[in-house]
Amino acid sequence: MLSNTNSVRKTSIALACFLLLVVPSLVTAHVGGTSYEEEKGGFLIDIGYTPEILTAGDRARFDFALYSLTATTSSKDLFTDLWVQIIKNDKLHFSSNLNQPDFGPAALNLLLIEPGEYEIYVRFQQESTRVTETTFNIQVAPTEIDPIADQSTPWVFYVLWTSLLLLFNFFVWLFYSKWRQ
Repeated sequence: MLSNTNSVRKTSIALACFLLLVVPSLVTAHVGGTSYEEEKGGFLIDIGYTPEILTAGDRARFDFALYSLTATTSSKDLFTDLWVQIIKNDKLHFSSNLNQPDFGPAALNLLLIEPGEYEIYVRFQQESTRVTETTFNIQVAPTEIDPIADQSTPWVFYVLWTSLLLLFNFFVWLFYSKWRQ
């Protein structure tokens, strides 16, 4: 009976440690951001982007989805690829074809260097045949860099993270040492 209780405790502790380490990363994976949605030609075009406020020099992620307003067809079946163009002041900044992946949304990670207004053109295609398309604008804010804070932030972050890990390990060790007695 005692070994069964010990096994349950060890499993509970291992599960708690796992959840403490994994759950925060799952929660922050896709919390922020916004999306552009448009109903057009029997479809709902949904283009999400993160972060919500795009800043010059920071990475942005765009997710592309297409839903039928009339049928229960999966988004994966509505398009095989899409064409994306990003234009600023009549100058082409980015242009590419993106394939629909087997898992997850069609996505694009991009670094927008210049602040200002960008026009994004997206054409959803089924085997090179246009399904639907849209154009919308996004605003990219200028970068506000504080040189002192910018240089010290990583150092402070690593010190805090290391301190938290050491503190966590101390409490785990303390718990185990009291538990074995």
